[in-house]
Amino acid sequence: DPYVRSIDVLPARAGKGHAAEYVRQKLKFQQEYTVVAGDSGNDEGMLLKPDASWHAIVVSNAVPDLMEKVTAHLQRQALGAVNNSGRMILSTKPRSAGVVEGLHQLGYLR
Repeated sequence: DPYVRSIDVLPARAGKGHAAEYVRQKLKFQQEYTVVAGDSGNDEGMLLKPDASWHAIVVSNAVPDLMEKVTAHLQRQALGAVNNSGRMILSTKPRSAGVVEGLHQLGYLR
């Protein structure tokens, strides 16, 4: 399992969540029309960004630790404990096929 040997070290004010928000603002995209996708721990800040209303796609080959956090997030969201209006798509396909599947579910692809 390649993920057992992986480690991500990021500064507290860095990461994909901050990067996605920076790019979104620079390009003047509205959050509700922004989609992020990921499969590993370094995607967590982007996929589970508490104040985001963008959409997130988690592909089926996501690492178990991320899937546990996504599941907990969805449970909190269902209870109204998370202020996040974006949709979370749990794809049934891995890698780029999972992203395409998510984009179909969101209505961005036909």
